[in-house]
Amino acid sequence: MIARRPDNYRGHELLAYSRRDARDDRGALPHFAQAIDLFPGDAELLTDAAAVALRMRDSTTAVQWLTTAVHGSPRAARARTRLYTILRARGDTAGARRLLSEGLRLEPGQRSWIALLAVP
Repeated sequence: MIARRPDNYRGHELLAYSRRDARDDRGALPHFAQAIDLFPGDAELLTDAAAVALRMRDSTTAVQWLTTAVHGSPRAARARTRLYTILRARGDTAGARRLLSEGLRLEPGQRSWIALLAVP
């Protein structure tokens, strides 16, 4: 598929998920990166790729991908929640809280975000 349509992100996406599911994060990450370069508008792909990046201890790439997911799809709950967790771990409590507050304006029924914001 990649050889026939190198400009189509799906081939890299399929390889990325296949390698991830085979517990080959090192092999999956470059395919996730290529798929995202070709099509950065898939919030689920970005969120899944960020999880692999985090397992590879690459929080910088994970934050970049999650931020792209949230900006492109503001209602991407998994991406927003994971990004919140990283921001909190990095000590950016204000940024993390702002991220969830912005999300609640769009999705006021997100109980997990309400609970997270209740934690000082």
